[in-house]
Parts: sequence; C-alpha cells; structure tokens
Amino acid sequence: MRIFAGITFETVSVDVTVNYSQISGRWYLKSIFFIDVNKLTRKDKEYIYTTERELMISSLIEDGKAINNDKLLQSGMDFSDQLGPYDEAFWGNYSIILATDDFKSKIK
Repeated sequence: MRIFAGITFETVSVDVTVNYSQISGRWYLKSIFFIDVNKLTRKDKEYIYTTERELMISSLIEDGKAINNDKLLQSGMDFSDQLGPYDEAFWGNYSIILATDDFKSKIK
C-alpha cells in the first residue's frame, strides 16, 4: 500500500503470464504480460482500476556472457520500482511503442 497526497494506492491482485521460445534447443524469454487490479482511495471514495503491461523481447544476442547477480531484478519488488532513469543512448536503436495523442489526453 502506498499513500501519496492523501490518496491510498493498494494492489488488489496481480496476474503474470510468462512466455518462452525454444531456439536451437535452449529456452529464452519471449514476453511477460502483467494484469494488475488496483484500488485507489481518496477521502470516502474508492476506485478500482486495472492496468496491463507487457514486456516483449524483439531480438536475441547470444554472446555467452552470464548476467551478474547485481544486474538481476529483485524478487518481491515491483518491476517499475527497479527501473532507473530512461537512457536514450541505450534504447535509441530498439523498437518502442510510442504513446498516441489520444492516450496522452486520457492520462491528463
């Protein structure tokens, strides 16, 4: 539960689906799909809302290097809380899905 500016945010449920692909006899992460049901409480009103997030792997580079443990995500922590600042130089050559103007107006 998080409290911010008198508003309480609480996660009611989380459903996670993980998909793998087999390539050359080895299994690799293909996608992770999250559905979160959350409750927002403000004064005497409660709102239930659902968010969906998907992480899709679009390419695979097999260089044989293991990932150091300090680079792994921590179990039990929300994925979005473990992200650092956006690094445009790193992500510049990757495909991304940009928010549409319609989506941006709904957020406002």
